[in-house]
Amino acid sequence: MPTIRLTEMQDRVHAWAEDNYDVRMSHSKDSLFHDEQDIEIYEKTEGAPWDSTVYRLTLDDHSRSQLADRFKLPNRYMWNPEYFPPELRKDCFDFKFRSAPQEDMLVRARKAGDQELCRAILTQQYRPYDNVEFIDAIVEAVSVKGVDPATVRVGNWSVGSDMRGIGILPNITFDGWNNGGPPAADGGGSGGLHPGFKFSNSEIGNSRTRVHGGSWRGYCQNGMIYGWKENNGFAIVHRGRKVMGLMVNEGIADALELSEKGAKVFMEKMSELVERTDIGGIISRWSSKYGFTVESTDHWKAMCESQIAVHGQLSEFDVINSLTYVARDLDNAVEQEQLQIAAGEMVFVDRI
Repeated sequence: MPTIRLTEMQDRVHAWAEDNYDVRMSHSKDSLFHDEQDIEIYEKTEGAPWDSTVYRLTLDDHSRSQLADRFKLPNRYMWNPEYFPPELRKDCFDFKFRSAPQEDMLVRARKAGDQELCRAILTQQYRPYDNVEFIDAIVEAVSVKGVDPATVRVGNWSVGSDMRGIGILPNITFDGWNNGGPPAADGGGSGGLHPGFKFSNSEIGNSRTRVHGGSWRGYCQNGMIYGWKENNGFAIVHRGRKVMGLMVNEGIADALELSEKGAKVFMEKMSELVERTDIGGIISRWSSKYGFTVESTDHWKAMCESQIAVHGQLSEFDVINSLTYVARDLDNAVEQEQLQIAAGEMVFVDRI
């Protein structure tokens, strides 16, 4: 996926949010489902003895799972007609709905063409922190650091109920910290590192708000990300909007400071040579610690072996660099992030 400007991503997030809305769902009726796919809910009307507006919403996979979990029903089987025909499923949910504590719920919905979709079903205690607020806080934080947001590139980006991306500052380069070590085995030299920050947020209860620092290294039109060390960032539950804005500002500042520190350490690892006989153990140990798939582990080994065949010996830089290339090639975002976090930890340990 090509990178886009941070300001362009901001525009996309704002445009996507225009069709989203929330409903304070009342618990005053006996039935929840209208038909096989749709729920019919009443909005809580403050100060009135009745509930006014009626919404008919189509459940998506996420809201289905939340609904089943809320009523302690087996989500894996509830939507399989072999186990639960539509009428039986409706009866089960309606019975649980009538029996549940009379608590109002926050329903997050979206208009999508002719459909009204249910994005999430949450408790009234859930504090929304929407992606519009998050992306605006990121743009403000970058500006406060003296960086034009229009120059920031965002890779691995996604806009939706769950938002994520990797912000890269291409106008700032960390160079020349090789300390006289051998050149990188990939031929990319000893520079080209740019500060960056990884960010993500969920509007539907999937995860916390996160900001982590790292760096981007571009070589031969193949960019790679490294250095997302989970302990050197923040991951917080949603709080008040003002508090979240302040924490995002602080998080971006810390992330950019960390990325410079990490870049220096990363480049210094070019002078830390690894014995050929130790590489297999290093790969096995880190793969086991983070639970890499067999495919990713084998890919990492193959990349190191191919570089050994050409250069004879690798540095710690090269071993970590190989892992980040494996991460770059993955389609699974969760697995990709695990490899990136592992690479980040490898950067900051004395010996890998």
